[in-house]
Amino acid sequence: MFKQLRNKLLLTNLAVTAALVICCLTAIYLTTYSYISRQIDNQLARAIDMSIQRIERTGRMQKGSPQVSGEKQDAQPPAGSAPASEDEASDSFSSSFNSTHRPPNADRFSAEFSVYADAEGNVISADTNFNMVESDYADIVKSIIKSGRPKGSAKLDIDSWAYMSVPYGEGYIVAFSPNSTQKKILFRLVIILILAAAVSTAITFIISLFSANRSIRPIEQAYNKQKQFVADASHELRTPLASISANTDVLLSKPESTIADEKKWIIYIKDETDRMTRLTNDLLYLAKSDADEGEKILSDVSFSDIVEDVVLESEAIAFENNIGLNYTAEPELHVSASREGLKQLVLILVDNALKYTPENGEVSVILKSDGDKAVFSVENTGEISREDLPHIFERFYRADKSRSRKSGGYGLGLSIAHSLCAGFGSTLAVKSENNRTRFSFELDKLL
Repeated sequence: MFKQLRNKLLLTNLAVTAALVICCLTAIYLTTYSYISRQIDNQLARAIDMSIQRIERTGRMQKGSPQVSGEKQDAQPPAGSAPASEDEASDSFSSSFNSTHRPPNADRFSAEFSVYADAEGNVISADTNFNMVESDYADIVKSIIKSGRPKGSAKLDIDSWAYMSVPYGEGYIVAFSPNSTQKKILFRLVIILILAAAVSTAITFIISLFSANRSIRPIEQAYNKQKQFVADASHELRTPLASISANTDVLLSKPESTIADEKKWIIYIKDETDRMTRLTNDLLYLAKSDADEGEKILSDVSFSDIVEDVVLESEAIAFENNIGLNYTAEPELHVSASREGLKQLVLILVDNALKYTPENGEVSVILKSDGDKAVFSVENTGEISREDLPHIFERFYRADKSRSRKSGGYGLGLSIAHSLCAGFGSTLAVKSENNRTRFSFELDKLL
């Protein structure tokens, strides 16, 4: 169950992170691609604009006047001149187009070049700084014009060139700009982004696996503790129930006996019922403390009076077991707490000390003031083993190997004391060494 939950968390983290990484890397690629495309388009547009300017400076064309922005101008030959033939006009235009009629600041080393062609794709003239012959680009220009695509990429020789085609006059101006370098940049960028995505996914997987295991561990521990708690509670309840059932069977087997005759069986039933009632109440308290139900109502409580009352109630038990009970309490120490809860906490600690103190041992109960704190401690003869010490606040845990139990119990007392102490905003501390065990906690003192 927990393995499936971990895998679901892992897959969810991976999916969310992968989606974010893909979106970010895609945005980087698209931004770069858009920037490079705009650069190439600007270069091509500049080449076309320069070609139009040069065409307009060279004069007329035989196949019609230049058309800019969709407007035609009628060709008007100079007065008194004879009409030129088509070949003569074309040669004259081509010669003048590539002549010295360039602006003084023309980009003579620009990588772009442009070609003017008629509607069928036949080259009329070219404006280029390269040593190129018409056969190098004539077929490409013709295929571009026939395709009708205004922009794209074409192969010239072994290099890749971006092109832009615009109508002009009765033909087209096609501008070319090399884009091999840009394509290589984009290709390398794709490789880098793929590697980045792979590395990010691997790192995310490792982090997600660690996080999923760390997130599941407390849930699994809580679940296992709950299972153990239910199993231990069932076991503890089974014992008094079995005793009650056995004693009841004895009574039922003697229908003619009076209550006085079978009094001891009735006492046994009563004792086991009381034990089961205490266990049920303890379990109910722990369940409520786990659920954190309700707000604890705290008030001004005399800590000194509570300790004194508990010690007086415990003197008889200490006397019966031949245990010395020493008591020192500073008077008029007041704290903010629940009276019943604080008394239960002190009673559990004193009762626990008396239960696990060997005969002829001693128990010391001390309440003193330390600055703005009221410090309470219970110290008794006897030592808790190092193996048992980390587990003493666990429910149903009893250190039977190292501590002799003087009366029946369920191993819930110290768990309840720990929970009560936490409810008062304090921590129950324990120290066990040199055949002495000491439990202590402190509360804020009311002035």
